[in-house]
Amino acid sequence: MDKQTKGAWVIHHGRKISGDQRGASEYSAIDLAAKAASLLVRLAESKQADLNKSQVVAAARIGGLNPKTELQACLTQLQGRRVIDVAADGSISVIGVTGRTALGHASDLFDENEPQPFELASIGLAELTSSAPVGVKAASEYIGDTYKLTKNDTSDFLGQAYGIGFVDAEGEGDDRLLFNGNLFRRNTAQKTKKVLDSLTPAEQASLQQFEQLLKVKGAVVATHAKKMLGALLLSKLQSAAV
Repeated sequence: MDKQTKGAWVIHHGRKISGDQRGASEYSAIDLAAKAASLLVRLAESKQADLNKSQVVAAARIGGLNPKTELQACLTQLQGRRVIDVAADGSISVIGVTGRTALGHASDLFDENEPQPFELASIGLAELTSSAPVGVKAASEYIGDTYKLTKNDTSDFLGQAYGIGFVDAEGEGDDRLLFNGNLFRRNTAQKTKKVLDSLTPAEQASLQQFEQLLKVKGAVVATHAKKMLGALLLSKLQSAAV
């Protein structure tokens, strides 16, 4: 996983955490990294080279930060990464930041704040379920083995993951599927999984190449998608709501 993708997941998870009563305290590394990186983006969006203290506070409030309890912690994080300069009067200069580099900083901030194993697992699970819907049994094995969580801790984590909204879930018990609701439609996850599981190795390779192209370009015209994937594979993917 590259830094930009990881940073995007950190910010995504940070937004989900904000809607959970205990999310910020339990996923503190994600929470702080997401808030600091989001603040950095808002500061960088200003057309001014320098922002005075009032403008910085306004940017914090727009992003839902408490200026008294959260702003300074975020500024300290950003200053430590040398992406802002803070003057004695509280004014700030942002140093060479774009939307893409901000995602990289989000990833680095997350790593620097000593994330707990289940925080790392939340990023890994989100990436895993972006490729295809995953059964809860397979997800449990992956999380437990990769992040060294006990069976009970893994079960608790997965419950939190779809409770908070890190991933979406469909079905019950051992038949439950975990998936990315932005990529796969709810109520069709089972069909999507069956179609993806049925792909030949050659079709899987073509799909992976296409996904990499999408990550780079963001969008691909239909004619190019058909040429790259082939009419049959494209039809399969469309039928599965991929």
